[in-house]
Amino acid sequence: MDHGANQIQKEDAATVVRNQRLGLKLFAAYAITYFLFIVCCMTSPGLLQATPLWGISNSVVFGFGLIFLAIAIALIYGLACRGSGGVSSQSEHGTEPDATSESHS
Repeated sequence: MDHGANQIQKEDAATVVRNQRLGLKLFAAYAITYFLFIVCCMTSPGLLQATPLWGISNSVVFGFGLIFLAIAIALIYGLACRGSGGVSSQSEHGTEPDATSESHS
């Protein structure tokens, strides 16, 4: 079964820089949110011991909130980078893929 030559995807420099900046901004937003959670844990432990939702303590609710926020940020980053364009596909020999290559069934 022939799958053709390996493809190497290269992004242009502007796309890489844009993706890096977006990643750093999203990481900074999460880091600040996590820092505020830690400050809340240190300064008002009574707030985290409260059980407003079905007997679940705020510390568990806030912890799951941080996990879901991390997943949401990862999805946002993945979708933003996927649609960024600027990708060229080349074979391992540095040539463009051949559109006339045979297909083996």
